[in-house]
Amino acid sequence: MMRFVLVITLLATLAFAKSVLYHSPQEVVKSYHEAINQGDIKTLKSVMVPDSFDVDMQSYALSVALADRSFHKVLKDYSENEKAKAIVIAVVEAKLKDRTPRTISDLKQIPLGKDRVMVRFLENGKKKQLYLSLEGTEWKINYLAGRKR
Repeated sequence: MMRFVLVITLLATLAFAKSVLYHSPQEVVKSYHEAINQGDIKTLKSVMVPDSFDVDMQSYALSVALADRSFHKVLKDYSENEKAKAIVIAVVEAKLKDRTPRTISDLKQIPLGKDRVMVRFLENGKKKQLYLSLEGTEWKINYLAGRKR
């Protein structure tokens, strides 16, 4: 009986460990920057809450929209139209793949409560910070996590 309990406990621990995709906020920030450097939209989507992901996609697409009036119309429909959203994401993916990679260093985690954190770091020598929140069992980038409650 004791052996059975140990096996079940071990299996449950392994299953839980696989469900926790990112164990620390620093890992999330590193994954976020790797994904941006590679134009990996799937990973970006997995390390961010949906609203923050949408903000990033629209922000990166804005420079393209300023140069291309027809794309500007597509970007305006981002929130209401899945086809427009797919086009914007594809344009952002191409833009990120062509962008010069950036390096990050000196990551420092600053707690903002039990389920929110700020990670400060240097990106190509410039001070930056990202806010994260605990979403279930995963830390995710959440721009709103920096707001006071």
